[in-house]
Amino acid sequence: MAVFENTLEKNGEGYYLYEVTDPDGFELDERLAVNGKSGDIFVYLPKNGEIEDFENFEYFDSSSLKDKKIVWDGTFVLDKLTVELLAADESSFEFTISSKDEELISGMVRTEGNSGTWKSEDGQESISFKMVDNDTLQVVGENTERISGQYIRKKKE
Repeated sequence: MAVFENTLEKNGEGYYLYEVTDPDGFELDERLAVNGKSGDIFVYLPKNGEIEDFENFEYFDSSSLKDKKIVWDGTFVLDKLTVELLAADESSFEFTISSKDEELISGMVRTEGNSGTWKSEDGQESISFKMVDNDTLQVVGENTERISGQYIRKKKE
């Protein structure tokens, strides 16, 4: 639980500080610091007076991307396989999976958070996509196992 504690001026920025208790009701040493202009969340460490990235918060869940912008556009590679993603709108993307220059499968996926699933028209094949982080795409194929794996975002040259 977080309860407003006070405000803080640091490096020309104003923050609202919140006292945080763990699930057992014990107060944490850390404070949540919300930037008064942007609304971005940080961690304030009273011991050294520093404001740090939210990822340093004791209870930060690194597996969750719900508060981060997910970038679906891009090229992801795994060995000789390539997944091309092109965002259609904020909740869907088009994909093409190829091996070398041969297209294996393509389609449209509706997303929810950091994941989405494609199903073939006949229902015989399905592919689940999960953005583990913005540089790692997990692909799991049902009846298309040859494409399953962790794909790494290809850096733009």
